[in-house]
Amino acid sequence: MPGAMDMVRTQKPVGPSMLKIRSEQMKALRSVPDREFLLRLRAHVAQRWPELPEGAAGEAWLVALVERAREYRLSKELDIARFVDLTCEFGRDFELDPRHADAAAILTSRQAASIRMRQLDTWVESARAARDPSPREQR
Repeated sequence: MPGAMDMVRTQKPVGPSMLKIRSEQMKALRSVPDREFLLRLRAHVAQRWPELPEGAAGEAWLVALVERAREYRLSKELDIARFVDLTCEFGRDFELDPRHADAAAILTSRQAASIRMRQLDTWVESARAARDPSPREQR
């Protein structure tokens, strides 16, 4: 599935000065910022989730997660990092797990990303409580 930036290109020239940017060129234009973000994200993941893969396998995994986050219309680096954290905490494809149907509904909602991320924060608290009952509840 093409990313959002792949779709930002001119279909038909309007005049002689119209610039046509091909998909390959758009990827090259955004590769430096993406690379810098991936390096920061990789450092974050290594610090917070040290048990996760490193090296080329870890980078490929992160790239795939970033693309998945973008498929959910998450574009801000912080939102993408939070999606990666949720994946690390709740498991690969967590949003496809029937136990986490509420997370899937939030991610696929038509609401703005900022609203969906606040809703995910609430969902995380309830999912953690369901997963890790307090000592009082275990009696």
